[in-house]
This record gives sequence, structure tokens and C-alpha cells, in this order.
Amino acid sequence: MESLKISEVSAACGGTYTKDGIVTDVKIDNRLVKEGNLFIAIKGDNTDGHKYALSAAQAGAGAVMCHEDVDVTCPIIRVSDTRKALMELAAYYRRLFDVTVTAITGSVGKTTTKEMVASVVSQKYNTLKNEGNLNNKIGMPLSVLNLNSKHEAAVFEMGVDVAGDIRMMSRIAYPDIGIVSNIGVSHIENFGSRENICKAKLEILDGMKKNAPIILCRDDDMLRNAKITDRPVIYYGVDEKADYNAENIVTDGEGTEFDVLFEGKRKHIVLPAVGVHNVRNALAAFAVGMITGVSPDEAAAGLSQYKPSGMRQ
Repeated sequence: MESLKISEVSAACGGTYTKDGIVTDVKIDNRLVKEGNLFIAIKGDNTDGHKYALSAAQAGAGAVMCHEDVDVTCPIIRVSDTRKALMELAAYYRRLFDVTVTAITGSVGKTTTKEMVASVVSQKYNTLKNEGNLNNKIGMPLSVLNLNSKHEAAVFEMGVDVAGDIRMMSRIAYPDIGIVSNIGVSHIENFGSRENICKAKLEILDGMKKNAPIILCRDDDMLRNAKITDRPVIYYGVDEKADYNAENIVTDGEGTEFDVLFEGKRKHIVLPAVGVHNVRNALAAFAVGMITGVSPDEAAAGLSQYKPSGMRQ
């Protein structure tokens, strides 16, 4: 994170502050606070960050953000709700940087697709990605706040529990490119149907830049039939009608090889991951590469260097 004035942070969140100064990073865990950090006291289901404000201040916090009274000597930023303020700060901070942002959602495969997209885009650009699966309304804004002036691109995945989640995160990330990988049944108890899950995933459009392309998996029946008329729609998949289509798929125990067909061209891909589902993820990443000016050779190299996150395969 680049340094920000306390007054700047407060204005971004509609808050008030006791004293101006500089903060150098954002933490929500008092155990991770270092000199000059902004500690945001998040109230969760199991704990309340306000209880640890004093500990954060004693660790050298440059300021504490809170929505309840705290007894600290460092500067205080008072807001109406710290969760909301975190998102507002991330949205403000994102717009300080001229970076190409790719946002990814879907019922499954988000993290794998994110890792593949980042591997492709980083062949040409200094790229930030959210680590692991920090893809919720806390983790994704914190990932955005890791941007700095050296970054040229960023890749953020977004998860959903209830309607409105993706809309909020997309408005923070302000994506140049969006990807929806598939529509499954995860959290269907919160939505009632796949149709409603599809609507929730397509909320990603609400924060995207005007005319920013959306990349959809044509192999998914819900996405194949989605009605989107206000921006370019690019399809990927093993469906031969997809803009980025895979042929000659060969999988063994170590990885997968296939040809990607695009724009009347063909490129052979060697992917260190098995399964047709990973071929689809790779096609989405390849499409992002072509949109952002990565060459086919560079995109293929990026996919060959993909490393699964955690236990994903």
C-alpha cells in the first residue's frame, strides 16, 4: 500500500478524525500491526476488533479506525461502520492507480482461474492478485489495498454468499475485464435457484467500466443464454462456437495439452493441471492475455508456469 494521509482516509470513508498524519498499510488483525499501520476495528460474529485497538496502538499503529469508543493515544478515525468504511476506502484507493483490473467470479474454479490469469498477465505486466481465496467483502478490499505504483495489472476473485455481494466488490475493483466461470449450486439455499445465482454472479457488470468486456463460459447453459447487450461478450469453452475454443485435448496424470483456437489462429498449450475443467480455466486466462496485449507465445508460457494454489488441482 502507498502512504495515505489520515485526513484523506477519513474523507474517503465519510468519517471524522482527531489528528492528521500518515498511515502506511491497513490491518484488521492487531497481531500483524506494525509502525505506522492503520488498524481497522472490524466487528465480526466471533470477535470485535475494538477490543484490540489498544494493543494495535501499543504496537505502533499510525491510526485506529473505529465505530465505537476506544481508549488509545494514537489518532482515531471515527466512522459509522468499519466494514462499510473498509470497502469505501478500498474503492477510493483503487481509483488512484492506472492499472488493468480483471475480476473473476463463478460457482467453482475462481481461484484456479485467478491464478492462471495472473500467470498469463504477469508475463508482460507487474501484476497483483488476491492471495489464496481472500475473495469476500473483507478479503477482497484488503487485497485491493495492496496495490502500489509499481503495479500495472491486478487480478481479483470475488465470492458470493448473498445477493449484492458481487455488486459491492465490483464497484470497489472497477474492473476493465470481467470473467464468470460457471453457474453451479453453491449457496443455493441463499438464492433459491440457479437463475438467481446467475443474476448474483452477473452483478459483476455493475462495477465494470463502460464497454469493458465480459468473458463467459459458453459450456455453461446459464451463461450461454445470458442477455448482455451493453458491452462486448467473449465466450470460451470446448463448445466449438466459443471465441476461444479448445481442441485436441489430451490429459495424463501430470497435466493436459490442447490447442486453443481463436481469431482464426491456433496455439498449442501445455498445462500442468489435469481435467477439462482446467482447460476451460486456461481458455479464460488466454482470452484475458489477448485482450491485454500479451502475445500468444507469452500466454502459453504463462499457462505452462501455472502453479496450483494450496491443494487445488
